[in-house]
Amino acid sequence: MMQSHNESVGMSMFVDRRALIQFCVLLFAAIICMVGAKIVAESLVTLAIFLFVLGVVLAWVAIVREVNAAALHMPGPVRRFIHWIHAQTLEIVALVMLVFLRLATLWRKNQAALPQVQSRPILLVHGYLNAGFVWDFHKNQLIKNGFGPIYTINLGHPFRSIRTYAQKVKEKVDQIARETGQSEITLIGHSMGGLVSYYYAAKLARAYTVPQVITIASPLQGTRVARIGLGRCAREMQIDSELLQDLKSAVECCTDVKFYNIATKTDQLIVPYTSSFFNSSPAHQFLIDDIGHASLLFSERVSNQICRWLKDA
Repeated sequence: MMQSHNESVGMSMFVDRRALIQFCVLLFAAIICMVGAKIVAESLVTLAIFLFVLGVVLAWVAIVREVNAAALHMPGPVRRFIHWIHAQTLEIVALVMLVFLRLATLWRKNQAALPQVQSRPILLVHGYLNAGFVWDFHKNQLIKNGFGPIYTINLGHPFRSIRTYAQKVKEKVDQIARETGQSEITLIGHSMGGLVSYYYAAKLARAYTVPQVITIASPLQGTRVARIGLGRCAREMQIDSELLQDLKSAVECCTDVKFYNIATKTDQLIVPYTSSFFNSSPAHQFLIDDIGHASLLFSERVSNQICRWLKDA
């Protein structure tokens, strides 16, 4: 009788513990469901806010582009103001695209590259605080138009001398010559990269090995904005710097290279924008008045002009 009673007590305690465990499991599941539902609700709200903001941004860009196209028929001051608004809007879009391109380089390394023809090589030289990934748009455009092979370079540490970067370009050019068996190469540089390309062509390159240098918004005669830049290269991009004076005399004596310059009136970094022109004939100059400094890296107008110059060479 006592044994039966003990068994009943033991069974009761086992059932209670089992019920307690089940209750805890159900409670834990309920908490998870509640937290999950809250996260989903908040995610939906976040997604809705994101889509709303994205819609507003896209609508703003579309409106600005339409107004900018109509500004050609407006009075001068109004037209310039609208072009400025257009430039700042697209500049924000361009900066966002540069961030995505930077992230894309982390997973695109193993993707197959576009097939390239074997004509005169082209080396794309990036600007201040950037890297070779910024050339994604123009590189693809050049390949599609039958130019190439196309190379990019990473100049490395962002605050060194332009002379140091030009030496890196020299090493890259020598490597390209070994790979392709061609002695000639075209240089295309954006921002500081154009200045580096000028320096290489005028001071380091062997004669008649660089037929063309094309610059995009480059501070060839310096920029006032360089005063707030960091590093030796920023000091060298200041107006009337020792490097620019040295380079000026060298470029003026460089008769075997054709220089081509692209600039924009609404450039936020090259001030004055006319500094982007140096030692190039009017036929070798191209001026835009409604996009900003970084936006030039994604401009079809710029790409088309570069292709025209390359075909005429």
